[in-house]
Amino acid sequence: MIKNFSDLSANERTYLSWIRTSIAMMAFGFIIEKFELFLNVISSEVHFKANLKSSGVIEAVGLAMMFVSVLMMIAATARYMAQHKKIQSEKMEDASTRGVGFMIALFLIVISLFLVIYIWARLLY
Repeated sequence: MIKNFSDLSANERTYLSWIRTSIAMMAFGFIIEKFELFLNVISSEVHFKANLKSSGVIEAVGLAMMFVSVLMMIAATARYMAQHKKIQSEKMEDASTRGVGFMIALFLIVISLFLVIYIWARLLY
């Protein structure tokens, strides 16, 4: 039997969860990057005044989300390796990692608010 198997398995499940989240975030960033094209098509279909000139703001937000997702994968890998080392050692150590999750949640809240304001302003003007 593998020593500390349940702890090692929990660490691996957490790592894979972070990787899945970062892949989803990367896909969401790609969708956001293409979102302005979608808005132009929809606005022309419902006969709204469409601003076909791209401002580049949405593309920058999408690229930023993709970049953050890559950083998230790197941070998840570093955390996994550090936790694996702590589990294998005999010393008792603090394993608190709340900061990373809070920062990612804050980033997603800011991006979501920005998109709501952008779409609202785009539809009004």
